[in-house]
Amino acid sequence: MCNYRLRYAITENMTEPTAINRLIKRLIFLHLAIIAVTAIMATSCAGTDERGDEDLSMRRALEVQKLSNLAQGPDVSVRIEAIVDSMRQSRHDTYYFSAANVLIDQFFNEGKIARAESLAVKMMCEATASHDITAAAIAHRIRGQILYKLSRPEKALAEFIEGRRILPDFPSDLQTFSNAASIDRWLWIAAYATGDNAAMRLSGRRFAENVARKMQVGWRDSTAHFPVTALAFEASEALCNSDTVTARQKINKAASLRLDYLPANAYEQFYQIRSMINAASGDIDAALADMDTLITAYAEFPWFRQVALRGKANLLSAAGRHAEAVETTNRLMELHDSLTSLQNDLYMNDLTDFYRSEINREHRFSKSLKGYAFAAILALLAILLAISLANVRRQRRKNIILIERLRDYDKVSAVGQPGERLPCYLSPIELLDRKMHTEKPYRNPALGRKELAAMLCITPDEVGALIKAERDQTVVGYINSCRAEEARRILESDPEVTVASVAYELGFGTPRTMQRVFGKHFGMSPTQFRELSKESKRH
Repeated sequence: MCNYRLRYAITENMTEPTAINRLIKRLIFLHLAIIAVTAIMATSCAGTDERGDEDLSMRRALEVQKLSNLAQGPDVSVRIEAIVDSMRQSRHDTYYFSAANVLIDQFFNEGKIARAESLAVKMMCEATASHDITAAAIAHRIRGQILYKLSRPEKALAEFIEGRRILPDFPSDLQTFSNAASIDRWLWIAAYATGDNAAMRLSGRRFAENVARKMQVGWRDSTAHFPVTALAFEASEALCNSDTVTARQKINKAASLRLDYLPANAYEQFYQIRSMINAASGDIDAALADMDTLITAYAEFPWFRQVALRGKANLLSAAGRHAEAVETTNRLMELHDSLTSLQNDLYMNDLTDFYRSEINREHRFSKSLKGYAFAAILALLAILLAISLANVRRQRRKNIILIERLRDYDKVSAVGQPGERLPCYLSPIELLDRKMHTEKPYRNPALGRKELAAMLCITPDEVGALIKAERDQTVVGYINSCRAEEARRILESDPEVTVASVAYELGFGTPRTMQRVFGKHFGMSPTQFRELSKESKRH
């Protein structure tokens, strides 16, 4: 943890020679006069000093941003933290919260997730104590950014909405405008990820209106980020209103304002929305090109890259290019799995480091409690880690036993074994089970109660009642359970097959649906099942 100390060194050298007492008395009057003149000058220069403090704050904030953009190595956050600490001492620093935001991003990029969350909470408390609505809004935005990067877009959206709520709709000063625009842009990103079209339209419209107001009073953006993004949001609004002509005009105007020497992620919403417009116009190749631009630009930002990959997969699927869609979906799933695993590992490792630093801080401030605090924290960590590892091992063993039992069941219940006598009479549910097992009608994604009823020569209502009475399932649940069982067999028999191809082959519709159904049915993901299946075969 950081140390928040300000050291003052005051040195006074005093002498009292008796020979110069009269001289000192005479100088007192001159001293008082100098103090009076200094006070007058200080009063007249107060505004200049305030501007100087603000300039110093701005220089510090720019230095923080420069370090974040250009510096490399594991100690970047340490260097940024030293600057932010010096800014915190002033308390009136205009740019302190912006610099702290950069530090939180740096913590997150270095995998120090607990440190990032801790600083975000500290900022929230400081903003509340200072009664600064802009600072409070920044704190909400930072909290939302952390949640978004941890793949919790719904909670992130709520933080962005709360942060934007406490700011005026049309801020007048530049700093409030900049923070309001940033929150609106992040709000649009989170709303897009959650499919909240109303929030997308509101935040995009507000962003564009605020940029237009600023530009009307002579403000200009040297990077063109704000006007390009504003036009892209206006194009998105027009597209939502089915006005493709206006949408195309807006996005073309935005394209003409871009600066070629800036990276694509300076205009990320432009590429994203232009891809949507191209797709709506039927130009799939152009839409895919914009998505590929974003995928490349997001090489170091996996949480954004997920969204771009998902958009590309949807475009390919809608265009009927299923092989490419499956390949892109596989990339998306691999990225999602690796990101989730990496975040969990980093969080656990960073949590340990975080607690160790807390212990060290307590040691410095309270020697009498250092032993107890150290032992308690380490014991708690040891217990939590032991419980976690035990649960993981126990669940893993249970899953392996489940797989082995399912494998034995397959051997016993296999159809067409030598010497097997089929029963003379099958009940309707047994007949349906056998047809589902042998004919595999669930490969048709549109399979429903009408098709099942036709197989048994009964009405759709009767087949629904039959499945409910005999299996305690809905028709859809019954069909999906059959698909899940067949998916299990395929994954175990063919270790090279992809989850996406199995999903399309068995009529799940999408890999995400298969992930959900399989997890509900077997208590683990298809990928985990395949890994445990291989492990059980080795034993």
